[in-house]
Amino acid sequence: MFNYTSIKAQRLRRFVRVQRTPNTGTFKKIFKRKPLTKRSQGRPNYGWEYNIKQVICQMKIKNWIACVQDRGKWKAVVEKAKTFNQ
Repeated sequence: MFNYTSIKAQRLRRFVRVQRTPNTGTFKKIFKRKPLTKRSQGRPNYGWEYNIKQVICQMKIKNWIACVQDRGKWKAVVEKAKTFNQ
């Protein structure tokens, strides 16, 4: 079965696919949409993108936006995520 590090690597792969798609794509529009109503008061329900960015910060990846566009660099990040323990 999967362990946490391989799941984290898969999430990073999906994240980069979303980031590379053009802004006019249907999936990107759905991903970037903002809800029309407010959430109820209480603990914030963090989204998928927030959790991915937290992983990127934990791994101390600088300038991830440029890294996403370079396939070689991003592949190295995904491999690093497989061995990153935290």
